[in-house]
Amino acid sequence: MGYYEEHAKEYAEQSANEPIREDHARFLSMVPKGGLILDVGFGGARSMLYFQKHGRHVCGIDTCEPFVERAASLGLEVKTLDVLQLEEREKYDGVWASASLLHLKKEDLPKAIDNIARALKSGGAFYCSFKYGDSEREEGGRHFTDLRDGALLRDRFEILREDVSEDALGRGNRWLSLLCRKKTAEN
Repeated sequence: MGYYEEHAKEYAEQSANEPIREDHARFLSMVPKGGLILDVGFGGARSMLYFQKHGRHVCGIDTCEPFVERAASLGLEVKTLDVLQLEEREKYDGVWASASLLHLKKEDLPKAIDNIARALKSGGAFYCSFKYGDSEREEGGRHFTDLRDGALLRDRFEILREDVSEDALGRGNRWLSLLCRKKTAEN
């Protein structure tokens, strides 16, 4: 995560100007007013502020200390923690992991998904996004694991929406976005 430590300020400023997408609204519609959302890898905290503005309680975890410090200075509840260390159980109504899990090694993704599923309440909402593809690589000082579909999630989650889209900022990437619900005992 050295890249984000070094570029935290410029990344936070850039992401603050990115448009709020339909994915945000879809996810938010699945989380009750007053519900608790965990933002995994919140970066510039744009999504956290949006969710809070729309009546949800929000907390976040990130491994980049400058991001944590910045979000805390905005009055947000955050801590320095890796999703692979997440131990909470059935606490959250929703977990948002936009373009964050893609920085994990492919071999670590199942544990991260299990930790998120355990932390979610039954029927809780889960959103994640990855660069679309099937490679795992180092690029520009960051690790990326791409996915082509939501197969990795199907044991723990009902996939409600699986979209592939072009990059909103025109950077030439395609993105896989997954909106899911944690499976209950009935399904």
